[in-house]
Amino acid sequence: MNPQRRELAIFATVLACLVAAFLAPALAPGRVLSPADVIYSQPGFTELKPSGFIPANRQLIDPFLQFEPWLEFTRGELRQGRWPLWNPYVGLGAPHLANGQSAVFDPFHLIAYLGELPSAQALMAAVRLWTAGLGMFVLASSWGLSRRGRWFAGLVYPFCGFLVVWLQYPLASSALWLPWMFWASDRVLQQSNPQTTLTLSLITAASLFGGNVQATAHNLMAIGLYVVWRSTRWAVTFHTCPRSLVPWTLALILGLCLSAVQILPLFAYLAKSPVWADREREHALGGVSGHPRLLDSVTTAFPLIYGSQRRGQPNLGKALGVQNLNESAGAFAGLATLIWLAPMAWLSRRQNSRVRFLAALGIGAALVAFSIPPFVQVLHFIPVVRVIDHRRLAHLSAFALVLLGAHAFELSTGVPELRVARRSRRFCFGLAALMAVGALAVPLVAPRLEARAFAHYRHLADPGDAIARAQRQIDDLRRFLPGYLAFEAYQLGMLGWLAVRHASRRSGPAVPTCAIPFVMVDLFIFGLGQNPSVALADYQPSSSLIDYLATNAPPPTRILAIGEALPPNTLMRYGLADLRNYDSIELLNNLGPFEMLYEPDTERGTRSSRREVTWSGVLRCRALLEQCGVSLIVATSPPPLGIFRKVEVVSGCWIAHLDPYPSTLCHLSPSRIRIDATSDSGQAIFVPVSNDSGWRAEADSVPIPLMSNASSPFLTVQLPPGVSSVTLIYDPPEFRLGLALSTATALVSAAWLFGHQQTRLLTKANHRTRAWMPGLATDRIEFTNEIDLPRPSCTEGLYKDGPLHLRPVRQRSRRP
Repeated sequence: MNPQRRELAIFATVLACLVAAFLAPALAPGRVLSPADVIYSQPGFTELKPSGFIPANRQLIDPFLQFEPWLEFTRGELRQGRWPLWNPYVGLGAPHLANGQSAVFDPFHLIAYLGELPSAQALMAAVRLWTAGLGMFVLASSWGLSRRGRWFAGLVYPFCGFLVVWLQYPLASSALWLPWMFWASDRVLQQSNPQTTLTLSLITAASLFGGNVQATAHNLMAIGLYVVWRSTRWAVTFHTCPRSLVPWTLALILGLCLSAVQILPLFAYLAKSPVWADREREHALGGVSGHPRLLDSVTTAFPLIYGSQRRGQPNLGKALGVQNLNESAGAFAGLATLIWLAPMAWLSRRQNSRVRFLAALGIGAALVAFSIPPFVQVLHFIPVVRVIDHRRLAHLSAFALVLLGAHAFELSTGVPELRVARRSRRFCFGLAALMAVGALAVPLVAPRLEARAFAHYRHLADPGDAIARAQRQIDDLRRFLPGYLAFEAYQLGMLGWLAVRHASRRSGPAVPTCAIPFVMVDLFIFGLGQNPSVALADYQPSSSLIDYLATNAPPPTRILAIGEALPPNTLMRYGLADLRNYDSIELLNNLGPFEMLYEPDTERGTRSSRREVTWSGVLRCRALLEQCGVSLIVATSPPPLGIFRKVEVVSGCWIAHLDPYPSTLCHLSPSRIRIDATSDSGQAIFVPVSNDSGWRAEADSVPIPLMSNASSPFLTVQLPPGVSSVTLIYDPPEFRLGLALSTATALVSAAWLFGHQQTRLLTKANHRTRAWMPGLATDRIEFTNEIDLPRPSCTEGLYKDGPLHLRPVRQRSRRP
């Protein structure tokens, strides 16, 4: 076996073992990688766990409410042979494939489609981390890094802060393709051919299929800067623009076309949603969000300095104005990488120009991610870029730090390296002393922090709950923070000793090999527990409340939960329909008529069904709720007396009964509905389904038009005389167009690649023939003199001007 392939196989095996150890609790039989235990802290489920139960990680609410039920729904539809275009369980129904984050075409979701859920969750996460590490190893190898450098890059990158905290989000599925995109772009720039071009296009499409367009946009921004940087260097050298920019651009265009089946429906959905206008208003120049997040930047070195929302850790960030761990600690790549390896790599900037690019990329991404002026304000002048959440640019900083750390292993001990080691020693020992003092000072400042905690939770309606939460925060602070600061002090002291000890040899490599496990231990201590596992029985636990709702309000009847009861999309896990929708993209014509249902959002001013709903809003909107089929209202507080015909208490929740209009809907499938009419007089039927342009109607297999009523949230269909039922089919034209474009691009790309391969095979065959039989493999035949041929007798009279002349010509021989 080729030594390079042998090393790649060994690395892939070692990385797989590390990933398996990292996710070992979730990969064990009977366990599931999921934050589903957050449901036990919700009203209606507290009876299933002891009082005061704390979930393993309260931050991971989105995977529980969005991605897990969406994946279950997608898998069920695909296994039935249907495209998952429409989701009838949220709102009045909503586009499913078009919301982007459902990631229907994510290549990692094939594991779930072909396997079993929920056990496939852990395997998908493991394959994501393994793919990310393998891509970084391949990139480092293509850049010519030594064995230690490429092993460091490949082992550290999959466990960096960004990929670990976003592991169960589509964000990770899109972002992890960044090293693969760098590697493929290098191949196109070095040798442009159909194979390299299509490789880059497939990787770009895989990133887009991952489910987060913003992460792919950040990847493309980094790749674009890298290509511009390389092209500038080439232009200076050769005084011309490299021709390989054309196939590189073509590869990106092909990638966009391959993913058109996902992109076109998403853009059409965005055009019908208020999210674009809301973000434009939020990022307007007059109200730029952003105060510098200097306190957040500390987590790049010490990610848990403010605690987190994990069980047993205090959440100091909320009191200090620091954003949650997912948004702040994404750039973490190990303390040694930041304060020792990256500065050491800067010494090789003259010999390796990539170091300068990586340093500029990492610093620039960090300045924007942490809202340091004026860098973040510059992006607000770019029309489309300004609506992207640039806090996630921390991924580029982590990517750059890992590669800079890998370049540090290329140095040998010399005078500059010794100088950096001495400075690192002083810095590490000084910072270690500061951490040790902080660990000793925590018990002294705990009483003052306790008073602030009680003041922070005073707004809660239940005084007992406020006291319990404040006391729990202080207890977690006293248990966790001194130990964490002491660990960081020990780590800094060991790092300083290691740097000086190795540099004192004055020969050999500037960075010891033991720095790799040093960084890996630091990353594992941070990452273990960030993505918890639960028992299989806790993945979708039932309760008396869920049993009651399933019995009294099965679909297509809808349920509305208000207050803290049943957050949006919780009911979708149990196959029940919720009037609210936990998604950043929603149909505008749904939100408009229900505007009086929600309380004003004075903080952000965005339009969403996740806004606060109270009993007052229910009373204001009662007629519309009954018209759209809402039969039950679930709340944690009692409703006004004498308003509802029936009120019950189940599992500590109040349930009020409404009188919905009789429904004639029959869901043949989520995207196909039959409407049975009570009369055949040509009446207009109002269907309590979202008024989306993707719907079309048929009566006895004959298309009939839908009535246009932009002010109504419902579909309206005119029943033809003599017809008693109508079938509604959700078939958006943007999906059909995107599917056709993706299919055509795939076929053209395959034909292009096949033709190129056939040409290569013929060329190789011609070379072999010339090598074996030179006389038969002549490239060209040349006639250097004119030849006079006598006129043959059979052609007498045809050549009156003299003999026939053959002029010199150049002719290529036919290939065998």
